[in-house]
Amino acid sequence: MSNDSSKYWKTPDIHLAAFLYARGAVVVGIDAVDRKPIYSFVDSTDRQAWYSDYHTGSPFIDVRIYVYAWRDLQQKSRRAILESHEAR
Repeated sequence: MSNDSSKYWKTPDIHLAAFLYARGAVVVGIDAVDRKPIYSFVDSTDRQAWYSDYHTGSPFIDVRIYVYAWRDLQQKSRRAILESHEAR
């Protein structure tokens, strides 16, 4: 995970990305780097708090919402990987 600027935040971790997405973090893009997705979010104080929740063992969220978010990101990841591969 890294900060490219104070405006955006990125992670390659789909489980963390799905958790943040399910909590309401705004996904601004998915880039494929070496056929691996990198999820970009708008950085915010909410995103930072949710990140802390995820890593401190208190990520309580409706499982159905999490699964929907994971599936949605997985589908978008596949699309981003295919598009990056076709662009070569």
